[in-house]
Amino acid sequence: MLCTFPALFMTHYIDGSPMLSESKIVLTGASGLIGFAIAEHLLKSGAQLVAAGRDRRKLKALISNSALEHALHIWSGDLASEEACRQLIDFSITAMGGIDVLINNAGVFNFCTLESVDHRKLAEIMCINVQVPAYLTRLALPYFKATSNAVVLNISSIAGLASLPGGACYAASKWAIQGFSHSIREELREMPVHVCTIAPCQVEVLMPQPESGVRTISPETMANAVALVLEYAHTSSASVDLVLH
Repeated sequence: MLCTFPALFMTHYIDGSPMLSESKIVLTGASGLIGFAIAEHLLKSGAQLVAAGRDRRKLKALISNSALEHALHIWSGDLASEEACRQLIDFSITAMGGIDVLINNAGVFNFCTLESVDHRKLAEIMCINVQVPAYLTRLALPYFKATSNAVVLNISSIAGLASLPGGACYAASKWAIQGFSHSIREELREMPVHVCTIAPCQVEVLMPQPESGVRTISPETMANAVALVLEYAHTSSASVDLVLH
């Protein structure tokens, strides 16, 4: 199901959901501003959460910001290998006893011309934006089978739907995650797994507010969008592609 919403709608989405309060969620990229906002929203909704990110200091700030620290489990590390992804999934199972929701939010943002990008940066973009979500999803599948209503939510980008000059490598990674999401949705059709995507326009934390008047959205708006998609996927037993502009 494809949904398109203006960002303003998401600013009025109400916190709290019976579905979220019963969920065991793994969130990557939780030490970034977008991931941090998502993590705070999920914790306030009563979810059990494994917050994974590179910056342990920022992840620990979630504890001081949350009255529900018993529901928060921190995993700090670099996910740029299959073994690291396996460690995260194993940690999550030990911490929560299962996984209902996987939010692949970690990502590398890079806008530069193809001529100027070096091979290391290109490899990093493809690894974090494409390979890591694939690794984590595959490793989580056996645990999804033990649930009645699992969700994989891949954070994509409007760049994965409509590309702009100067963003070839980043756009390629987001087109890839869109294709990956749609393909595994069909592969997993007979399983209790719903594969969803959110494709936001430019998020404020990625770059300064442009003078061109291009619309941006806030991390809090993204957090509201995540909650909306998860609730809809669970209550409707449906997969959702949300374009947020």
